[in-house]
Amino acid sequence: MSGPTLKRLGGAPPDKSAARKPKLEPAQPAVIEPADFYKMEDEIARSTTHAELEKTFLRESSALRAVLQKFIEGSKEPCSSEVLLNIARMRRCSRLAHYATAQLRAETTSRLEQVEAKYLHLQNSSSEIQHLQKEINRCLQFSAGDEDIDLIPLDEFYASAPEGVSRPEMTKNNEHEQRLARLTWEIAQRKALVDTLTEQEGRRNVLISSINGKEQRLKSLRSKISLLMTAAKPVQEALGVGNASASSAEQRSLFSLLPHDLSVLYVQAEAYRDIMEATGAYVYCQTPERHSDTSMQVVIRGDANEALRLRRRQKEEAEEKEGSDDDDGSDNEGRHSVVSDRLELNKKTVTQPHPIYLKIDIGCQDDVKVALKLYYLPELRVTCMKYKVTGKLPTHG
Repeated sequence: MSGPTLKRLGGAPPDKSAARKPKLEPAQPAVIEPADFYKMEDEIARSTTHAELEKTFLRESSALRAVLQKFIEGSKEPCSSEVLLNIARMRRCSRLAHYATAQLRAETTSRLEQVEAKYLHLQNSSSEIQHLQKEINRCLQFSAGDEDIDLIPLDEFYASAPEGVSRPEMTKNNEHEQRLARLTWEIAQRKALVDTLTEQEGRRNVLISSINGKEQRLKSLRSKISLLMTAAKPVQEALGVGNASASSAEQRSLFSLLPHDLSVLYVQAEAYRDIMEATGAYVYCQTPERHSDTSMQVVIRGDANEALRLRRRQKEEAEEKEGSDDDDGSDNEGRHSVVSDRLELNKKTVTQPHPIYLKIDIGCQDDVKVALKLYYLPELRVTCMKYKVTGKLPTHG
């Protein structure tokens, strides 16, 4: 189908060459999407350095300054288009610079986060390494506790231990197995010692029970002995033994405080004096035919109050000793201190006599008199004597 034909009215026919020439249409500008435009701007901002942007900005600002200077000087040349271009380029440079700066800040922040993450990972790794090093040192310093055990010598071990424990064919060439075998033998020996200890403790408990029973029987005898002594007083008075030593109230009170040994001596001396008075016997030195004034006096002397205090103290010590013997769970250190104090006190009182003593005056012929003082030492449990002779003893003729 042919296109339309143009006819020229009133004139020469149209030129065919002119009809064949194509008609030129104006070029349409390329349309760019906003997303593509911003992407291109981002690429340009990332690829352009700040130095290049600064150089472009300075160039455009210098051109703008020159145009403005001409305008101020009164130039009539049109410059609006050039000024707008300069301003547009300067704004573009500013926008690209700000965008590039924002990109650099974002990249810097990302790098800082990476550095901090790696630094934190490094710290964690360092802490883990330190922890592992401590665990390694603890393992190297581990002690099973058998290093301080005194084991028997090797020769004695192989000589005394059975072959099932010693295993010489294996342990002599293996130090670890040898150590295990020695520890096994040590455990067996200690178990045997524990069994022996248990058996001996059982025997000791039996003996302790027997001793406690005997002590209880001995304690029960004390009241029986007291009753026996009370019942024997009438017999002593009837025989003249009880009041022979009680010539006065003071002597009776002192006699009850006499130690046992001195009371026996007192009774014997009183009996000897009564025999002398009843039979007319006397004490002579050399010449029995000369006896002017012979007599014998037996007197109890001493401090009754001090004797009572001593008796109370001895009773308290005896009760304390019985209490300490009955208390099996008492503290050894406290008991040791009490015993030490008691020993220190005994050192000071070992030679101290009993407050009550006997005084015996014996008169001989020629006015010779012998004065005896009999003392009892409670700590040593001995009786001692002091004597004094007055008058002149007769000499051999």
